[in-house]
Amino acid sequence: MIEVVGPVLARLRATGLAALGRFDEALDQIDSGLTQARQQGLLYDQGLLLELRCDTVRARGATPDPDDVAEAEQLLDRLGVRREPIALAGLS
Repeated sequence: MIEVVGPVLARLRATGLAALGRFDEALDQIDSGLTQARQQGLLYDQGLLLELRCDTVRARGATPDPDDVAEAEQLLDRLGVRREPIALAGLS
């Protein structure tokens, strides 16, 4: 059970760290969660983590990897996930 919630916990930690401006730590959490999600085939979590990585990179003032943007969109579209932009404190 712990393995399944690992990507969710990583996403929550990363969101908090990014909101605090601790972008490197946030990206480390995202990478860890993304690895776990991929190993377990958790497509929804992969998509959310990739979106968060893109948002975190943008919050640093950089341009996200186009492959991350495309993969997140592809995964979430394939799952039928509807998305609306959400401004997170410290990330907008």
